[in-house]
Amino acid sequence: MKYISAPIFTIKDFSFSYPLSQLNKKAIRINGQIDIKKGERVLIKGPSGSGKSTLLLALSGIIPYEITGKIGGEILFKGQNIDSFPPENLHRSIGIVFQNPYSQKVTSSVEDELVFYLENLGYSPEEIDRRLNKLYKSIDVSAYMHRPTNKLSGGELQKIILASILIAEPEVILFDEPTSYLDIKSEVSFYKYLKDNLNDQTIITVDHKLNHNISFIKRIIELDSKGNIIFDGHVKEYKKLLISGKLPREKKSWNIEKFDTLSKSSHEKTLKLELSNLHFSYGGNRGDKPILNNINLTIETGRVVSIFGLNGSGKTTLIKIASRLMKLKKKRNSSGKIRMFENSGRIIRKRKFFDNLGVVFQNPETHFLYFTVGKEITNGRYIENVDKITSAFNITDSPRQNPFTLSEGQKRRLNLANTFFLGKRIVLMDEPTFGQDENGILNLIKTINILKRTGMGFLIVSHDTKFIKTISDKVYYLKNGKLKELKTIKKAFGENSENN
Repeated sequence: MKYISAPIFTIKDFSFSYPLSQLNKKAIRINGQIDIKKGERVLIKGPSGSGKSTLLLALSGIIPYEITGKIGGEILFKGQNIDSFPPENLHRSIGIVFQNPYSQKVTSSVEDELVFYLENLGYSPEEIDRRLNKLYKSIDVSAYMHRPTNKLSGGELQKIILASILIAEPEVILFDEPTSYLDIKSEVSFYKYLKDNLNDQTIITVDHKLNHNISFIKRIIELDSKGNIIFDGHVKEYKKLLISGKLPREKKSWNIEKFDTLSKSSHEKTLKLELSNLHFSYGGNRGDKPILNNINLTIETGRVVSIFGLNGSGKTTLIKIASRLMKLKKKRNSSGKIRMFENSGRIIRKRKFFDNLGVVFQNPETHFLYFTVGKEITNGRYIENVDKITSAFNITDSPRQNPFTLSEGQKRRLNLANTFFLGKRIVLMDEPTFGQDENGILNLIKTINILKRTGMGFLIVSHDTKFIKTISDKVYYLKNGKLKELKTIKKAFGENSENN
């Protein structure tokens, strides 16, 4: 592939402050100059909250046209300042996929979502049909076509969002953790599609991972938490430095041990959450095929149980039912029991059930009820030194910051801090590593181990097999509505792993 000499993007000392983030007087910065040539495949890495997603928003023109704030430095697109281009021209040339697919969903049906971008660009119905038919030959979305978007799993929705941008064939595609909700099989298929079908497009990807994208990416740019460029070069050179340990690494601990509510509290009573003979079907246009079929599962305090499976296999549905947020209704051909017991055998009922049960939802923003980070953590109450909690979890320096202005990784850490400080005994977690860099995942593992020792129990749903291999006491695989307990960790991540 031949690159033209003039860069398609030039980024010079870019900085940006979101309006509601100026309370902590901290601007996002990308120091120095980055030139990206036409046709390049670039991966941008860096700690959570370092400004990677903000940079993609600026490269797409969403900043400053749709998100305003204080901008510094310069971004050139094809040699001209990017804000000199009309927004409609940028939207035609540059496509972007957000990190959180729930933030990008616009319509109520899958078919409308797929063509929404094309319709807004003014393509004719005939051209839209041509592109849809081309898409169907490479990406199988037939199972989703007649379903409402709000009935898709997180992974299924992410596939539709990705397809809606790819079908438009823009000159530049910006991916912000494009596989964050995908299972391993779907992730491999996605990067194979990019490698086989994209030719001259410029691809800029933000991701914490470097695995299945390795055959597609040619250049890596890594930032530190202050926006300094610590590496810019070929992927082979990056791998050599990574293996040798010569790449500088920031290791910020969450330091949660100092909080009495986490490290010094202990619970004498053992609690068990028991799911018995669960059957569930959505019905409607998803048919009567059971999503869950005779599920029996026990989550005990002091233990970690994990579940993995393909996108749409029913993992999030199981979390919702186990938390009693989704009711079992006979008209859905659904039945079963969800009960919590003390070690004496006494059933915990009604309000006390929810007093003891916490949930970390798949979409971080689902949790938000307040306009400040501090109130999110404390459920609106005043707690002295809440700033120390936000700092300990590496969320923000200011508890007065609006939670919606956080990065996706920071939002997830806010969810975790809120759930942990509520004193729940059993916590159900749906993709807890979403948006986390390697350091964040290591801190999460340490935190769960501390809480486990104090008498908390966890049910974790995740596609991150490395994470659940490290943290779990028991591992289950969910397929065709049935849970299969994998007796050994080796077996869990061998023949039954989605890597195969």
